[in-house]
Amino acid sequence: MFFSLYANKIAEIADPAERERFVAEQRAIYETDVDLLRLASELVFDAIVEPADLRDDLIHRLALARGKDRHFAHRRHGVPPV
Repeated sequence: MFFSLYANKIAEIADPAERERFVAEQRAIYETDVDLLRLASELVFDAIVEPADLRDDLIHRLALARGKDRHFAHRRHGVPPV
């Protein structure tokens, strides 16, 4: 994810040492500012999936989505404006 955020900026830096310094600096900022467990506890995303379990988790989620009814109920009364 990190590299996709700064892909153009990283590609513009010609000096390999400067490029590596920029990547290390941005990665350090990202790692200190982003707490994945806190974001998960605030329901920003559904789950933290280990890489080894990702394929099985995706297969399971797609199987659940396949059988989901996507039609809304026809309501006789709409929601009146407030």
